[in-house]
This record gives sequence, C-alpha cells and structure tokens, in this order.
Amino acid sequence: MVQLFVDGGGFMWPILFIFIIGFVFVGERLYHLVKGLASDEEFAINVSNTLDKSGVDPAKKLCSEGVGPVANLCGAALEKANDGQEAMEKALDQSGAIEMASMEKNMTWISLCIATAPMLGFLGTVWGMIQAFNDIKTVSYTHLRAHETPEHLVWRLVLEKKK
Repeated sequence: MVQLFVDGGGFMWPILFIFIIGFVFVGERLYHLVKGLASDEEFAINVSNTLDKSGVDPAKKLCSEGVGPVANLCGAALEKANDGQEAMEKALDQSGAIEMASMEKNMTWISLCIATAPMLGFLGTVWGMIQAFNDIKTVSYTHLRAHETPEHLVWRLVLEKKK
C-alpha cells in the first residue's frame, strides 16, 4: 500500500490531506449522530408519561436533562405548553428546523472532499501520462518514420514489446 502511494507521485499528498480532512468531518458527524440517538422514541414516551402523571414542569426538567434532538424537540414544545396547541406546533417546527440544521452542519466540507479528491487523482493521472509520453518522445524520436506521429510510435512500441 505504501509503495502504491510512493509510486503515485506528488499528487498523492494532497489527496491524502483531503482524505484526512474528510475523515475528521465524517467522524465528527458520526459522533454527533450517535450522541443524538441517546434519546429516542422511548424517551418521548417517558416524557409523555411524566407529563400525564406529574405535569409540565417535571416533563420540562426531564427534557432539559436529556441529550439529543428528541429531547430538544420535546423541551421546545413543553416550553409553549401554556400558550396553546398552535404555539406548541410553531415551537416544534422552529426547533425541528434548528435540529435539522445541526444535523446537516459540516456536510458541505464532506461534499467538498468527495468532489475534490477524484479531480486531483485524475489530474495526477493526466500528469503521469504526459510525463510518460514525453519520456517516450525524447528516447525514441529517432525511430519515427516520416509519416508517423508520437501516437503511432507508442502503438508500435507496445506491439513490438509483445513480440
């Protein structure tokens, strides 16, 4: 694997750097997602039972102690519990938008890494092909016939090596 990296040339270092940056952002997003899964549907059912049995304040306290988007959504709705159902729904919509933005944070950096690394790889491939053709041209121009182009030379060399 290391030999492939070394043989890849100078364009491998920026690709490695982009890989590391992308890996860090993917790790951060996975951490955020796992942390957000700490409170799930069971947490929401527990909040609902606490609300039915003990009232709004103990349910708010339970939400403030919880971690993740479900706890934040339940807490936002319970903050507006005294203002009516419409206010609760509006608070839930606003909190949902905030939680979605939080979940999508840093995704643009991951997308940038995904888009940039292959372009650098292709650029390195083209650079290597240009170097190979230049090496062939400088070594074997004396073997060219008057009507041949460097492309003909490459094909002739390939076919002659197979014989």
